Amino acid sequence: MRAACYILLFLLLALLLSSCSHDVNTPGWRPWFRVHEAGKGLVLDKITVRVSGDCAPLPGSRELVNHELEHLVGELLVRRGFERDSSGSGYQVELVYHSSAAGSYTSLDAAGSQSALRLVTDAVKGVADLYGGGILTATAVRALQVVPGTGKHSSVPASQSLLFAHVATLEFRDTTGALVWQGSCNWLSSSAEIADLLPRNLKLLLSGLPCDTSHYTPVRRVRADRLATYYNLICVGRAFYCPALPHIVRFPRESAFAKEELKSPVALEAIVDLLEHAEFAIPANDEGWGRPLTPELWNDVRMGGRYLLGNERVLVLVDLKLDSNGYLVTRGFIADKDQAARFEERLARWQNSLEIWYDNYEDGFGVNQKGPLSGTLVPVG
Repeated sequence: MRAACYILLFLLLALLLSSCSHDVNTPGWRPWFRVHEAGKGLVLDKITVRVSGDCAPLPGSRELVNHELEHLVGELLVRRGFERDSSGSGYQVELVYHSSAAGSYTSLDAAGSQSALRLVTDAVKGVADLYGGGILTATAVRALQVVPGTGKHSSVPASQSLLFAHVATLEFRDTTGALVWQGSCNWLSSSAEIADLLPRNLKLLLSGLPCDTSHYTPVRRVRADRLATYYNLICVGRAFYCPALPHIVRFPRESAFAKEELKSPVALEAIVDLLEHAEFAIPANDEGWGRPLTPELWNDVRMGGRYLLGNERVLVLVDLKLDSNGYLVTRGFIADKDQAARFEERLARWQNSLEIWYDNYEDGFGVNQKGPLSGTLVPVG
């Protein structure tokens, strides 16, 4: 049976590499990363966060930076349903990092792409025990288009520059001090400050943790008379690296788009947040869901997330279309009751489709008999 699964994986990868609907040279960000979990894994509980680390290229105290990173880790975990608490009654969460000069470098992030392929292989084999099936699939689609030798998009231009090496490890310990979860990642960057890209990488590491889908992320309402200014400052000219997508995302440059196509302009901050945090993107073509690694399937997608917009609880939806420069936001709006119900129904079917695709053994997933999407559903925002 195991040999059959390897053959199945090989055939699927060969099919994917044989065609692509767009000549896209805009891969999303993926570092090298790994995750280790002990026993039955984590449950939603109280957390206490600590941060320590050093940055050789930058002299001086790291106290303020560590405080910033502590807040970052805490906020990302709160979004998933963990509760910050200083009593020490829950998990002790610690982020440890190190930064150093790495000289010049011209190659692509092949290490990150190779680790992504390994993660997909483990999932097919039933080794990976993940909640983040959406990110896993997007990571695979992206990785297969940039790993040298695997496709026509492997020669993305790269220029020589001075780079810095960053390494970060996040650990969870229970009340006895036993290590129950550990995630690590490393990457090269032209910035000497680890905080610049760490948020993107932590989102990938944490995507496999359980989460509370009833959580509504608080965002502020954008003033109608300041919509154009906000749009030009925050949206135009920026590349968004969404964990749920294999390519970068951008907004149209025309400021009129904010008024005409964003049907709910007061929710613009929620739309931006969704592009930075979404863990599932639903392909528009339902008929292709049985082949999630097919590039054409990802040409048109929709994402959604629950937000506390002022005092109002809403579901924000965003539509995106792929072109040669990555994904372009084509529409963003607050869903009405019917639209919300339709999105929730399609999200459940998409997650179920992914679970079926990764289930390749008669006796289920690995030792724990649990698939990559079992347990609580991952929130889409």
